Amino acid sequence: MGFRWTLLVALGLNSCFLLTGCCKKTVDTSTVLTNNSGETLSITSYFKSGSQGNISIENGSINKSGNNDVWIVLAENDLFYIDSLIVKYGNKKTTIHYGEGVQGNTVSALEFGSPRNLLNEVNYRKNIITDKKCSYIAEYHYAFIPEDAR
Repeated sequence: MGFRWTLLVALGLNSCFLLTGCCKKTVDTSTVLTNNSGETLSITSYFKSGSQGNISIENGSINKSGNNDVWIVLAENDLFYIDSLIVKYGNKKTTIHYGEGVQGNTVSALEFGSPRNLLNEVNYRKNIITDKKCSYIAEYHYAFIPEDAR
């Protein structure tokens, strides 16, 4: 009985690959940040109080892609390489964006549930490019607005 069960499982796995082309689904996402704030942005990411990187955005857009990029929103895989961001709007304003479960005590903080928090996927416009059996490709778009810099 044990041998027959093992054989059936092995045949089942082989038929899965031969007949249906089973595959591990790959996920590829990119994040497009658009600066409409009227100020030059400086964004620094942090994980456990250590700086993970910095980008500057003049007026216009920047596209960050690749699964190892610290700026990417990867909610499908529950992968966040950062727990907070500091966003500086020229010399006018600084805000801190906290990740889920991270709390701060600063006046300029945007908690995870804020509709302007960069670390919360729901605040992005999601554009699914491909959603196939073995491949998922999506772009996440976030736009800074003039009110962010005030």
